[in-house]
Amino acid sequence: MHKTSRLPLTDRHLFLFGPLVHWFARCEATMDAPISAVCGASHADVMLLTCRLDFGDHD
Repeated sequence: MHKTSRLPLTDRHLFLFGPLVHWFARCEATMDAPISAVCGASHADVMLLTCRLDFGDHD
């Protein structure tokens, strides 16, 4: 017997979701660069300090 998935996700949904995740990652990297320049820390240090924040906490 074939089980039908209750989630209506298709490969097309997942294909379109990938660029969205990539865009948010690029925005986060864009925010980390000026923070590192202002505080004089390395970009890696700022990434480590801000990685646990969600987008609302970056303000």
